[in-house]
Amino acid sequence: MPGRFAAFNRPAHSSPHAARWLLIAVSLLLALALGWINGLGRLDQSLMDSSASRQQRAIDPDIVIIAIDDASIAKLGRWPWPRHYHADLLERLQHARAVGLDLVLSEADAHHPANDQALSQAMRQHGRVVMPVFLANQGGLGQLTLPLPSLAGSAAQLAHINTELDRDGLVRSVYLQEGHAATPWPHLALSLLNVAGEAPASLPGQALSSEQRGNSKLWLRDHALQLPLAGPAGTYPRYSYADVLAGKIAPSAWQGKYVLIGATAAGLGDAYPTAMTGPQALMPGVELIANTLDTLRNRHPLRRAQAWENAAFSVVATVLALLALQYLRPRQALLAMVLLLALVLAACELMLSRWHIQLAPMAALLMVILLYPLWSWLRMEATLRYFAQQLDHIRREDPLLASLPHEGAGLDMLDKKMAALSHAVEQLAHLRRFVRDSLDQLADCVLVCDAQGRIILANLAARHELGDGLHVNLNIGLADGSGQPLRELLASQFLSQGTATQQSTQPDALAHIFATQATTARVYDQRGRELLLKSVPRHDQAGKPMGWIVSLIDLSLIQAAQRQRDEALDFLSHDMRSPQSAILALLTLHQSAHPELDAAQTMLFARIRNHAQRTLQLADDFVQLARASAAPLNIEQIDLYDLLCETVDQFWEKAQLAGININAICQLDNDGQAIYPADRQLLARALGNLIENALKYGHSPRGIDCSISRQHSGDIVLAVQDYGVGLDPARRDTLLARFGQLGKTQNGVGLGLALVHTVAERHHGQLSIDAQPGSGACFSLVLPAVIDGNA
Repeated sequence: MPGRFAAFNRPAHSSPHAARWLLIAVSLLLALALGWINGLGRLDQSLMDSSASRQQRAIDPDIVIIAIDDASIAKLGRWPWPRHYHADLLERLQHARAVGLDLVLSEADAHHPANDQALSQAMRQHGRVVMPVFLANQGGLGQLTLPLPSLAGSAAQLAHINTELDRDGLVRSVYLQEGHAATPWPHLALSLLNVAGEAPASLPGQALSSEQRGNSKLWLRDHALQLPLAGPAGTYPRYSYADVLAGKIAPSAWQGKYVLIGATAAGLGDAYPTAMTGPQALMPGVELIANTLDTLRNRHPLRRAQAWENAAFSVVATVLALLALQYLRPRQALLAMVLLLALVLAACELMLSRWHIQLAPMAALLMVILLYPLWSWLRMEATLRYFAQQLDHIRREDPLLASLPHEGAGLDMLDKKMAALSHAVEQLAHLRRFVRDSLDQLADCVLVCDAQGRIILANLAARHELGDGLHVNLNIGLADGSGQPLRELLASQFLSQGTATQQSTQPDALAHIFATQATTARVYDQRGRELLLKSVPRHDQAGKPMGWIVSLIDLSLIQAAQRQRDEALDFLSHDMRSPQSAILALLTLHQSAHPELDAAQTMLFARIRNHAQRTLQLADDFVQLARASAAPLNIEQIDLYDLLCETVDQFWEKAQLAGININAICQLDNDGQAIYPADRQLLARALGNLIENALKYGHSPRGIDCSISRQHSGDIVLAVQDYGVGLDPARRDTLLARFGQLGKTQNGVGLGLALVHTVAERHHGQLSIDAQPGSGACFSLVLPAVIDGNA
């Protein structure tokens, strides 16, 4: 009974689909917008910092730091130290590739001026020392603090050492150029590369727009370089200032390397919070310069993803989430959401480690997190609406289910609707059993198949008749292919022509089982029984084919009834006629032997003769009507006009005795139009009955006109027109009844017109009556037009 699931397979109302598309559109637009503005600020920055802190890389072995640490201060005294210490240190660093002196020496040594001269002399002798300048930007006006002129003149280059703090106070980037717009200062790391002859062909980092460069045309900040820190503080090799100065470190430690001299002692204040170390663990400025130098020298620039890249990343994650929610089950979708969150984070890690691109993942994560509850809420609303619609549809569709409750027992609305729907399904199951039980009560075999021709239902008679050869898919509504093909079953059990002994397996009858219209065919089983095979297509509410209902009717009982009817007809035609014929013969012999009968006896014999003749006529009419109703037609090509003329000639004597002329009229264009496939004997009998009725009831000096004509539609009309008293229109409907009569004063049972009506129907035509009181009557036998030799 697949039809019981049709209501549940229909799509829900269009509003859930509209809401779903709205959610998809809003989600994509929100993902695009959040990605375009680079996510959610601090949250995104925290995730990116956490990812960057895990991306530790190998450091450049050619970069070392000579640290002014706490141990050095303990040995050499309080800071600031006499500058001859720096001069002595530079003399020991003669073989260094370049030296970055991260010390702002803007004031002269008032107590020991000779120390400044010594340091200047040491810098000139080394020739590859870079000194810093201090820059400050206050209200768009730059404040510049240079080293002592003697020191500045002795340095190979001057460069800035400014650090850029983000809004959260962490250092994540530096500007490779900063200072006055006319003469911007390079960063100290970039100057070291210039001094060593390894300057990059073009400045890395992000070139800023004119709006981003600074607050004033007099001040310039350009080429922001994101720092991929190699690790926390102390990652690069450090040598204590005091140890190097005392000669405890071999010169090979800095030979051919970049040497950075800077403060690492906690009390000197030259330390900054970074994403790697966090706000509580500071990184010395000299180590920030080391990371910058490593990035520039080994081409490890870290790039923040652009707005369109973050937007594309968020949209892709949102699309994947929507696809998972659309095509996976709720439990699988939940697992997919968790995996997708991990995939987003893994993609950010991969982009950072492989391509050094820092994505803002929070927009993608937020969309994935929000979509699952939103989608679940939407599906919950659609489910509740669907349950309500299906329950209403079930109540409207079947009166037996009209009493179904709108809600069942439960804690929430979904539980109540599910309980109500479960009750409806249970009722449908009862209805299905009712249908199966009803089919099982049928005596004929009934098989129901699906659209693929597989048997899905068989009644008790079919299972008993076909036995073990029948395999039925009782999982109605589940197209699992377990049902046996109907054509295969019928081909193995039945023959479409002949008998079982002939083994004639012609497929013509079975081939029409799956027609789009109802079909009927005769088949024979293996025992030689003849069965009537009927096939009726099934359709759903939309008119789409769902399968077929096939019934097999055993014709043996019908054939037995036909034999009994034939025996009854033989009895009527022979056994009832013989006594009546004998009575007529005895009356004739008695009148011949006793011609002296008086008037009373003569009248009695006449009345007996009349009754006997009426009985013979009754038996003959009844036999003719029965044979016309059931006997096979003997179709042949006949000339209808010749048949009309022959029938008229048969009634010539009666017409002459009645003083009436019978005219045969042909209104056809040519003789070929009179050729028609019909049963000659039955058609002649029907015309004879019409002419005989006209002779009985249509007395008129104008006679009787018998005509043959063709209508515009091509139908052939055989008409018998009399000009008698006519007929009351109220009696037309009773004429075609089996015992209807034209006249009340005549004796008889009125089988003549019933015979004509039966003959017309057997030839797919009809009997038409046109009669008015006082205007005569016209009885027309209308035969359908011939198409391709068939009526």
